[in-house]
Amino acid sequence: MVKVKVRVNNLAIDVDGKEMRFRRGDVFEIPAERAAGLGNSVLILENIPEPEQNPPDTVAARKRK
Repeated sequence: MVKVKVRVNNLAIDVDGKEMRFRRGDVFEIPAERAAGLGNSVLILENIPEPEQNPPDTVAARKRK
């Protein structure tokens, strides 16, 4: 997800199956791919890192004596 700021007077986009309307200067979050597709209509303010999945365990189990 990325935080974007609207650079056009009116922006109407479909977010999660719902039409959302934004005006110049509004700030909201959308997926990075979607923000790239909007081109100059929005200004990307900051990348919000996606939560990482748990890494696999790389530590070998202890041997019992």
